[in-house]
Amino acid sequence: RYQAPDQFGDLFDLYDLAGHGVPIVLDLATWGCRPCKAMAQYFSDGDPSVMDDFPWWNERYNQVLDMINRDEIIWITVLWSGGQPVDQEEVARWEETFPHGKVIVLADTENQLSEWLEVHAMPHIDILDENLNFLVYDVRGPTRGMRYITAE
Repeated sequence: RYQAPDQFGDLFDLYDLAGHGVPIVLDLATWGCRPCKAMAQYFSDGDPSVMDDFPWWNERYNQVLDMINRDEIIWITVLWSGGQPVDQEEVARWEETFPHGKVIVLADTENQLSEWLEVHAMPHIDILDENLNFLVYDVRGPTRGMRYITAE
């Protein structure tokens, strides 16, 4: 069971998303990850050109924002840090910097999720089904998860 503070200061429980009939994307990000921030910026302002500098980004991935907006996927960005754990103030700042009403932002306050998922490359994207079973688990970065949700 994974619970964490969200961008609004509420305690969020991942199990509350079970049974919604759509995939759940776990995006583990940090403030120091340039592509993580660029993707959050794209989701916030809708301009995919911020992703042009990243060779792993495929134009096909531009449909992900529409999928989020149409509730075809649930996107959760979990902020973590290799050093001092992230707190609720940092996720509130992330939401203020990259606002999007449908992206859930969580604080991995004890680096629990980042350790459990063995984050080695970022953005780290895993996909869960509506029963919270992994459809995609990959420690090597975003490509496999992005391909899965865009059916590439």
